[in-house]
Amino acid sequence: FPTRRSSDLVTIGDAGSDSTTFNGGLTFTANAPVTLAGTVVSSNDVVNFGSGGVTLAAATIVSTGSGSVTFPAVVDGGQTLTINTTGAAAFEAAVGATVPLTSLTTNAGGTASVVNVTTIGAQSYGEDTRLNGAYVTTNSAFTVVGTTTLGGNTTITTGAGAGDITLAAITDGAGTFNLGLTAGGGAIAVSQTTAVNDLTLTSGVSAAFTGNVTVNDFITTGFGAGTVTLNGLANTFAAAVDFENTGAVTLGNAITDASTFDAGVAFSGNSTVALQGTIKTSGDAVTFGTSAVTLGDRKSTRLN
Repeated sequence: FPTRRSSDLVTIGDAGSDSTTFNGGLTFTANAPVTLAGTVVSSNDVVNFGSGGVTLAAATIVSTGSGSVTFPAVVDGGQTLTINTTGAAAFEAAVGATVPLTSLTTNAGGTASVVNVTTIGAQSYGEDTRLNGAYVTTNSAFTVVGTTTLGGNTTITTGAGAGDITLAAITDGAGTFNLGLTAGGGAIAVSQTTAVNDLTLTSGVSAAFTGNVTVNDFITTGFGAGTVTLNGLANTFAAAVDFENTGAVTLGNAITDASTFDAGVAFSGNSTVALQGTIKTSGDAVTFGTSAVTLGDRKSTRLN
């Protein structure tokens, strides 16, 4: 397949309507900078853009079937970038750090690994995705459809406007990485389990966790009027948790739900609290605020 060994600038396409097909794949072994526009296609073969960096000159699609796609160096340019592969899509350096991309999208069926991504519009990852660093949009959505695995401390920020953060399962693998979520006027929704070190909610109109949450500390400093919902069957918090938000807090929506606060729990934001299921501590205090506490099922809600 084509291998580019020169370090001179390589330009592939100059308009979003252009299409270039490499039936045997494409690799840059030298430090050539690359400018991309249009569609780059391979027939289930590897595409590796080398260490010279990539600049997007127009809307760009890289479509490789089952072939992997690798960006070893920085990617910049105020354009949309879409990666279609059922193999591995890897961004090994910052994306949009100098000139933010318009948006970044990966399709379903493969895996993605991305480091420090900045876009004006949405970021959407359609498969299991490894995150490590800072992910920023400007009032636009951030979505991971598959499992999110943290490769280091990670923050996701969608601006002050209505940029939702939507995740499925979250894990930090090593059990030592922190996750911070800042959704501004958007909503935070996690539909499956969450297992990280410290989980911080900085802003958002709401944060809803449907699956089990297993963390060291759950931090709501600055979450303000945002509502927090924890509906897992078995939530566990190792450090003392203080719900500092003033928005409503919901712990459980079924009699089988349980939240264990190993070092106690307080509600210093004086939020209203809705309880259902079991609330446990390891002999530590449970301190409600000055607002109402509502029991979803008075006969089956327990404080242990």
